[in-house]
Amino acid sequence: MREGSKKQLMAVFGLLFATFAWGASFILVKLTIKEMNLYDFLFLRFALASIMMSVIFHRQLLQTDRQTLLSALILSLFFSISFIAQTEGLKITSAANSALITCLYMVFIPIFSYFYGRHKIEVHSLIAVALAFMGMYLLTCYSLTGINFGDFLVLLCAILFAWHFILTGKYSVRHRLVPLVTFQFIFCSVI
Repeated sequence: MREGSKKQLMAVFGLLFATFAWGASFILVKLTIKEMNLYDFLFLRFALASIMMSVIFHRQLLQTDRQTLLSALILSLFFSISFIAQTEGLKITSAANSALITCLYMVFIPIFSYFYGRHKIEVHSLIAVALAFMGMYLLTCYSLTGINFGDFLVLLCAILFAWHFILTGKYSVRHRLVPLVTFQFIFCSVI
């Protein structure tokens, strides 16, 4: 097997593993929040990430300016509320619904980008939006009565994740990435 083919194969397996881990995390989080307070869980999640990032990249954090801190704070608000909505929703809805609804953030990004930055919406994005909403319709048993409050919370999460993604794109070109991400995690721990 050629070197390029091996790298491609490893990349595919890496994506499959990441997809499996992401999907499994919904089940694990649902089980965890049955045994542990949701806010304690989120605090520990972000605090651990903050500590690890701070230890590994402590030198890069020493020269962080106020604009980076402000941008990290704004991102952390979107990120924290997204995770709170998602995890609160997961207490009520199924892990499968939560995962599928959360994925709608990918559909919202081109729509919100159009209104926020006047980015053109491609035809394939419009088709994806239509298919996603048809999928939501099927997911909710063909009626709005099939939607529960947990689904609405997770939908709020998807909307906020889309905005977080758009703002991350805006701020990541203006600021150094490591301080931006690390302080975002630190602020999420506090929020």
